[in-house]
Parts: sequence; structure tokens; C-alpha cells
Amino acid sequence: MDLRNSLRHSSMLVIPIFAVVVIGIIVAGYMYYGVQKDAITRDEQDKLSSIANLKVHQIASWRAERIADGVLFADNNFSASAVEQFLTNPTDMNHKNAILQWLGTLSDHLGYTSAHIYDTELIIRLSSSEDAASTGLRAQTFVMQAMTSGETFLTDLHIHDNEDGIHMSVVAPLFF
Repeated sequence: MDLRNSLRHSSMLVIPIFAVVVIGIIVAGYMYYGVQKDAITRDEQDKLSSIANLKVHQIASWRAERIADGVLFADNNFSASAVEQFLTNPTDMNHKNAILQWLGTLSDHLGYTSAHIYDTELIIRLSSSEDAASTGLRAQTFVMQAMTSGETFLTDLHIHDNEDGIHMSVVAPLFF
């Protein structure tokens, strides 16, 4: 009988020991899952942060390039001289054609939709675009801001009064 009692007693101990081992495995598995989940989350956040930083640098470089385009336009003595001569004598087809070719080159090779030259009355005098006979108040405001500040700048995203679509403009004053 002692043998039976001892077997019964030892079999009664197996169940709680088994339960403790199973609970220990479950707790360890849950803790391992939590650690792995945190590591994966941290890794993915680091990847997204790296991508965001790369995009910020790309956008900043793109913006600096656009402003440099405007500064190159504004600081170019040849263009300022040609524009001044054209505005003084609008019937001079040599200067007009040279400026239109130059504006077309800006549009075609630098990816701009159009390039315009305004006079001090905010009227488009020359344009690389055929349909730029007049501009809206927003564009005139940008031109006035450039003429007043003397600075080349990149506008915020905007919609022109007389056009569809969203635009961003490089505005550069040309002084002569």
C-alpha cells in the first residue's frame, strides 16, 4: 500500500509541476514576444525615420536648386541687358526673339511650365507660354513682393486665379 500511496502522491505532484512548467513556458513566450515586437517596431521606426530624413534632404536640395535657378536668372547681366533693351524698345525683334528663346530654354530644359517677364506695372511683357496673356492677382502679388524685397524666392503651393492645378513658382526680380 505504501507503494500505491507513494505512486499516487508522486502522480499528484506531476500535475502541479507540469502546470508550473506550462505557465512558465507561456510567460517566457509572452515576454519573448514582447521583446521581439519592441525590437521590430524600433527597427521599422528607424527605417521610416531614415526615409523621412532622406526625403527632407532631397526636398531641401530641390528647393535650393530652384532658388539657384532664379538667382542665376536675376544675376545674369546678359539677360538683364537684353530685357532692358527690349523694354526700352519693344519693337526690337532681335532682343525679343533672343529673350523668348532663352525663356523657352528655361521652360524646356529646367522643367518649368512657363517663364514670364513682367514690367514694373505687373504686366507680362514676354512669356514662354502662349496662353499667358494675363495673370491673376496672386501672381502679381508674388511679382510685387520680389520687386519690393529684391530677393529671389520660392512660393508656397498655390492655385492661380485663372488656371487649374496646383503651382509653385520661382520669382526672381531683375534689376537694371
